[in-house]
Amino acid sequence: LALRSFVIFSVMFRVVSLIDLQSDFVNPTDMCKRTNQLIVPEYVVHGALVLFLLICGYWFAVLLNLPVLALNIYKLKQNDHKLDPTRIFATIDKEKRIGFIRIGLYLLCLCYYLFRIVSLFVSSILGN
Repeated sequence: LALRSFVIFSVMFRVVSLIDLQSDFVNPTDMCKRTNQLIVPEYVVHGALVLFLLICGYWFAVLLNLPVLALNIYKLKQNDHKLDPTRIFATIDKEKRIGFIRIGLYLLCLCYYLFRIVSLFVSSILGN
């Protein structure tokens, strides 16, 4: 859960930074520099989580994470994963939309993980 929280925080930080940039609260170069530092660690942590889920046999959780993992791999292969300060204003709406979709999927996964933890806890208490 801690690693998932880091991934959610990273995406939320990026979306809030994009909103601040759109409102002219931050400099594009500084914003891109700060957010680009978190992109690769976010991708690595997410990939490690999916690999861990795959090894443990949690197929439904892997299926929930597969669209975002595919997007991450695609962006890395296209070398399009970092934000460019020279063209950030042309792509800001697209990046915000992708960020909100990522947050939604990550929160859905987090709710699923919490449901699994609570259901395992309750079943262990009840002795089933």
